Amino acid sequence: MVISVRYVIAEDEPDWRTLWQDYLAFYEAERPDNVYAETWRRIQDTNEEMFAMVAETQEHGVIGIVNFLQIIEQLKRFTVVEFGWQDIVRSSFVRDYIMTKEMMQSKQ
Repeated sequence: MVISVRYVIAEDEPDWRTLWQDYLAFYEAERPDNVYAETWRRIQDTNEEMFAMVAETQEHGVIGIVNFLQIIEQLKRFTVVEFGWQDIVRSSFVRDYIMTKEMMQSKQ
């Protein structure tokens, strides 16, 4: 399975919101709707220093998200990065930030 990682686009908002809600549910946490709306607004605002990326496959669509601040903005030089699941597992940086649908299903 090939996983592509890219910056979010406006059409990703429903998947992004669902995966963030699932991530929080995994840790038995939640946020009010206005937090999701404000975070998405900040991600879409080019004057803000907040960013988000999605991981997706051709077979399953969006399967993971990462939200981050300017501190790792150097990732912007990539438009699409393709790698396999093993690469994500080996990377402690990515592993700490991507919550996939499969991880959520395994907890249930």
